[in-house]
Amino acid sequence: MIENMIDHKDFEMRMRQELAIPFWNLKANKSQFTETEFQKMKSQLMADIETYAESYVNPSENE
Repeated sequence: MIENMIDHKDFEMRMRQELAIPFWNLKANKSQFTETEFQKMKSQLMADIETYAESYVNPSENE
């Protein structure tokens, strides 16, 4: 099965919308991404945001 490709601009726009991060910018050398790559990067970004929030925004909740 061949996956549809997502260009750099659409990738950024979808990530901003789906994660509600209006000023997020993609820093990558690639100009095309697969849906699988998008979902993987989205999951990783969500995990990074959660880790940041737990560690730095609400550190007292972890004690």
